[in-house]
Amino acid sequence: DDCRSNLPPANFVVTSDGIFYALDSNDRLVWLVDLEKVVMAANEDDDDEEAEGPEVTAVQEQASEILPRSKWFYASSFLYESSPEDDLLDNEANSADGMNADMGMDLNNQGGLHVTCLSHAGHIVSVSIDATNSLAKNGGIVEDGSECIGSFENGLESGGWSPDGEVLALVTFASEADDEAGAGDNLAKF
Repeated sequence: DDCRSNLPPANFVVTSDGIFYALDSNDRLVWLVDLEKVVMAANEDDDDEEAEGPEVTAVQEQASEILPRSKWFYASSFLYESSPEDDLLDNEANSADGMNADMGMDLNNQGGLHVTCLSHAGHIVSVSIDATNSLAKNGGIVEDGSECIGSFENGLESGGWSPDGEVLALVTFASEADDEAGAGDNLAKF
């Protein structure tokens, strides 16, 4: 951590093994996010809701340690702009006794630059640049600025944002059942 840059990030790189690097204008490391940790945290949250005892959790933890890393293949940014109406509604909702405070990241309420990362294992992770910058500056866990917003059981073959940034088109891998039934259309719109 000593050799990390204090300059704001200007470039972003995602590696095939799921490390998302934020680099300054001199290509020095500002912070990095392990996308696999983001996915594992989302899976643990799901498992906590479904688990029936500590034995299940221990077995799940052992299994997650031996799983190979996903092959990450795509990263693209989009800018979420909040409208004045959104800001007014957020202020009204959060002023009521603090009971409506958001837990975790909600893309619909958080403006700024986001980078969407896709993996062949089927995971879609959104990295909020503003939230991650803030966490890195304050010594927080940088993965908390990201969210696994979805996973496809059969994996993702390819995907990309439309030119206007409104639609994320995804192509999934075919399942064995799809192959047997002759289904050839694997295009999903997210």
